Amino acid sequence: MATAQSCYQGFICTATENDIGTGIYPITPQRKRRVSSEGIVKSIMNRFRKTPPLTNNYSVKNWIRNVVKGNKVVVFSKGNCRYCKSVLSLLSTLMPRKQIMVVACDKINRSNELRSELWQLTKSKTVPQVFIRGRYIGGCDDTYRKYEHGELSRLLY
Repeated sequence: MATAQSCYQGFICTATENDIGTGIYPITPQRKRRVSSEGIVKSIMNRFRKTPPLTNNYSVKNWIRNVVKGNKVVVFSKGNCRYCKSVLSLLSTLMPRKQIMVVACDKINRSNELRSELWQLTKSKTVPQVFIRGRYIGGCDDTYRKYEHGELSRLLY
């Protein structure tokens, strides 16, 4: 189970996957405070590589290709998706987080165009969509299946 830590009004906030989206996260064993789930999601996403901006100068298709080719591991995800968090947790146990590029499809501008191009590229409308070394691996189930059969480690190294 993945956890996220962030600082909120001087308190250390630790949240598990199950806490994301509830709005209430344990800060100390004795006290609870209301913290936005977006702040926790940002805390989790900041541990991975930063996504290059998708400006109007780029075509979405070329931007996706450049991101996928330029990074060892790319995960197209949504901040509130438990399957995305599960895949990110698995991948971060296998390799340093700074080698994983996370593209938050719901937070990026031109997200409708991005999802449309991803569908044309992968024929999948769901997230996460995992790419390793420029090759589409699949979603959450496909990634875990490859991990269980030992294929994921071979693809990563």
